[in-house]
Amino acid sequence: MKPKAGTEVFELIPSQKMINFMLKYSFFHKQVIQIPMSIVTHTPIDFDVLKKALNIEIERNDCMRLRFYKEHGEFYQYFLDKYVVDDVPVVTFSTEEEQQAYLTADARRPIRHLKGEDFRIVLEEIIRIHDAGAEVPRSYPYSWPDAGDIAIETGFSLAWRCLDAQFWGVAQRRKRIFLVADFAGPLAPLLLFDSLNTEV
Repeated sequence: MKPKAGTEVFELIPSQKMINFMLKYSFFHKQVIQIPMSIVTHTPIDFDVLKKALNIEIERNDCMRLRFYKEHGEFYQYFLDKYVVDDVPVVTFSTEEEQQAYLTADARRPIRHLKGEDFRIVLEEIIRIHDAGAEVPRSYPYSWPDAGDIAIETGFSLAWRCLDAQFWGVAQRRKRIFLVADFAGPLAPLLLFDSLNTEV
């Protein structure tokens, strides 16, 4: 959202530019700048008081009124004069497992910066090694699936899948992409998805 006329506008600072760069060129790990947090309390919450407290903090801290917009290919930032929280969303869970699943899904929700355009370009450039005129359609408004494959009748196939780094003995939960291409046949999906059950 562009600022109102007369609003002071600022360029991104170096650390913001670095985050923007990471968002732009990271294929799948778009949650790079998300820092989820949860607080467990055993006392009832007065949501009217909570809303008032939130609005006091927003008024005191201009960083909570920071907004960004894009113009001529560049990002800029400005501060809203006033922003008020009118409502505090309330989600009710029947079990602790349901609550944990909701929080985990929310923490993993990616920030769509280029709406899948970066990964589309990767796929297209790899396919163009085989067929210089190949084009991969845009995924927007949908996101790319965590696993998929592409095959061309002229003798090319490509497959990809995302795996969570935690299952590789790493103290992370980042997604890692594995991509296999067969430039002479249809074997890429078999190599990536059925390598244990297929003789190649």
